[in-house]
Amino acid sequence: KKRRKVVQEGRMSSQVIPLAARVNGLTVAVDAVRRTFISDRLSREAKVRYEVTLERQPAVEHNPFGLGVVHQSIHEEAMPGEKLK
Repeated sequence: KKRRKVVQEGRMSSQVIPLAARVNGLTVAVDAVRRTFISDRLSREAKVRYEVTLERQPAVEHNPFGLGVVHQSIHEEAMPGEKLK
């Protein structure tokens, strides 16, 4: 509840800095550093890996490339000196 309130009041934001990307068929993985700020102060920094798996679908007007997301995940690793909650 407290975190939701902070976000709603507009005092929490995140910054994601991509470091590397890999493509294996229809699966894309992006390694990045994610920084979380509260009231303009760095609150947390973590290495993350975003993974998205796509599937081919019929191309239609609202999806002209014919790709749909079938799986997505985020893997997080604490930076040195920080514990994951």
